[in-house]
Parts: sequence; structure tokens; C-alpha cells
Amino acid sequence: MLLTTRITSIAVLILLLVIGSLISIGLVTREQMEEQIKDALFSGNSVLWSKLQEEQYQGMAQVIESLEDEYELRTALKKGRYDEVQTYADRFVELTAGIAAYDHLLVFSKDKSVVYESTETNIPQYLEQMLSRVEDEKQSQQGVIDLGNGRVVNVYVDHARTRKKIIGYYLLINELSHSLDKLSDNLEQSVAISGINDMPIYETPAWIEQAFGDSVYSELDQPIQTLYKPEKSYLFTRQPINNVVNNQVANLLIAVEDTENLQNQRRFDFLAIGIVMVITLLGLMSLSYTLKRYLAPLRFTAEAASKIANGNLDIEIEVRGVGEIAQLEQSMQRMVMNLREMVREIGHISNQINTSTMSVDTNMTKTHQSIGMQNQNIDAISQRLEDIAGSVTQVAENTTEAANTATLMQQESMGSRDLMKIIGIS
Repeated sequence: MLLTTRITSIAVLILLLVIGSLISIGLVTREQMEEQIKDALFSGNSVLWSKLQEEQYQGMAQVIESLEDEYELRTALKKGRYDEVQTYADRFVELTAGIAAYDHLLVFSKDKSVVYESTETNIPQYLEQMLSRVEDEKQSQQGVIDLGNGRVVNVYVDHARTRKKIIGYYLLINELSHSLDKLSDNLEQSVAISGINDMPIYETPAWIEQAFGDSVYSELDQPIQTLYKPEKSYLFTRQPINNVVNNQVANLLIAVEDTENLQNQRRFDFLAIGIVMVITLLGLMSLSYTLKRYLAPLRFTAEAASKIANGNLDIEIEVRGVGEIAQLEQSMQRMVMNLREMVREIGHISNQINTSTMSVDTNMTKTHQSIGMQNQNIDAISQRLEDIAGSVTQVAENTTEAANTATLMQQESMGSRDLMKIIGIS
């Protein structure tokens, strides 16, 4: 029973380890897949945003080239006739309104003072750094600036010059919403910009249609984040938008409906749970089969061995197991049969010994009786011998006496002869 408990415990432990390993592998795989999808999404959005921004700057550069072709505007700017600059600049704005990649035009004199602006604009102080850089590097500058009041725009600055010197500067402003709308159209997703204070700056129509609400901006505090709405899931990417001096001025938010992926995740979860349940069921079935196929015969064999040890040789051992257990049971069978044969032989020998003992006892009794009779005969013989000895002694004595008498008689005879000689009788 103790062996069965131990093997069962080990089997259950192994099963739990297998299930835990499968769950861990599933979770790690799922997490890796999600990270790969999110990284790919974030990288793709960043690349597409950069590309759209570059297209905007290229369009603004083409506008600057068109301004350089305006001979009258360049001449007025060169000679400092700024009223004429306003006239020619207004005409240019009217001709290119709605078809060129800009929303506002500003013209600066060579000393960096504003001589024309198509609309009133709050010029941030660091814009002078851009103008100075254009003057120093003799090349255009571009970037994002914060005009305040929730306005974040693209700017493009280049110099107006003759062959020998700089005569002024052109600055184009393009609302960031153009890039956002194009990004939303290309991705077919919702796009918005929020300020660094998590307040909305601009939302594309697709974003507005989803009705995410202003609270979503404060909820999004990670580069990649999933938010759930009833029956829907959205994957948000959030990346900073920096100005021309590399300070963050806004956040670019892109919402991708992730409902299908969520459903796939749920399917994956259900599949994983199903697989774990199937493996658990198979493990329990395997455990039951193992207990029935291997441990039950082993337990029966152990019980049989205990009974044999207690002297019960009438037990019948059936071969129920397989492999080594079957060999053990067969060995137990042979052992029981051999023990039975040995017991029978010992019984037979014991009977023979008992019979021989009884025969010996009988023979011993007879021998004892014979010895008794022989002792009696010996006693009788001894008595006869004693009698004979007495007779012999008497005969000897008589013989001795007769001998003595004969000797006396001989002596007397010899004396008589001597006497007769003496008397002369021969």
C-alpha cells in the first residue's frame, strides 16, 4: 500500500509538472506573440508617421522653390520695399491656397523681423534659433513647434537669397492635422494628438466616431496599451512628438481596433484550457491504467508473498501483470510450487522416519527381550558352569586325593619291596 501511495504521488507530481510546463510555455508563447505584434505595430506606425511628415516637408520645400521663382517678390524683398512684399505675397497665397502643402506663410527680412504673415500667428521665441541656423548653415530647417492654445504645427524655414547674399527668410506653417488625416486614411484607424497635459489637441473623424472620450488620454500612459470597451478591444500606441529643440510638445495616439486579436486570444485561452484539460484527463486515465495494469498486480503479489511468509502455501498466484511484474508473479508461482513439493517431500520423509522409528522401536523391544532371554540362558549356563566347576573341583580334589593315595600306595609298595629285599623275598 505504501508503494502504491508513493508511485501515485510521483505520477500526480509528474502530471502537475507537465501541465504547469505546458501552461508556462503557452503563456510565454502568447506573450511573445503579443510583444511581436505590438512591436511591429509600434514600429510600423512610427515609420509611417515619419514618412508622412517627410512628405509634408517635401511639399513645403516645393512651395519655397515656387516662392524663389516669384521674381517681383524677391526683388521687393531685396530692396526692402515691404509693402510690395505684402502685395506679392498675398497674390501668391491666393494662387496657391488649397493646393500647396502649407496653411500659413511668413516672410522675414534679412534682420529676421516679420514683414509679412498670411494670418496672425504667435511666433515662439525659439523660432529665431531656426532662422539663425538657416543663416549659419545656409540650408533649410524643419520641425514641429507649439504655437500655444493647443496648436502644434509643422514649420519649414528657408532663406531667400541672391547669388551673393541672404535677403530674407520664408517660413511655412502647416497644421499637423493634415499629416494626421493622411495617417488615419492610410492606416484606416483612429488617430489623435494630445498635449503633454493629456488634453486633446486634435482628433481625426475616425477617432471622434469611436467616441473614446477625453478620459482615454489620461488612461494611456504606456507606449503600447490595450483598452477594452463593450464587445471591442483597442490597441493604442503612444509616441512623443518633439519640437525643433527636441522638447516634447505633444503625443501621437493611434487606436487600432483589436477585437479580432482579442477574440483570437480568447480562442487561444480556451484552446489552451482545453488542451490542459485533455492532457489532465489523459494523464488521469494513464495513471488509472498504470495503477490497474502495474500496481494492482504488484500489490496482489505483495499480499501473496506476505501470506506465503505466514505459511499459507494454498494460495493461487495468477499472472496479471506485464513485463517484470509478470516475471515476478511467475517466479512466485514456481516458488510456491517448489515449496509445496518440498513440504510434500519433507512429509513423506517424515512418515518414513516415523515408520522407521516405529520399526526400530519394535526391533529394539525384541532385541531387549532376546537379550533378557540370553541373560537368563547365560545365568543358567553360568550356574551350570559353576556346578561343573564345583564338580570339576570335587573331581580334582578326588583326583588329587586318589593321586595322593596312589602315591602313598606306591610308596608303601616300594617300602614293601625294600622290606622284602631285606627279608629276602624277591
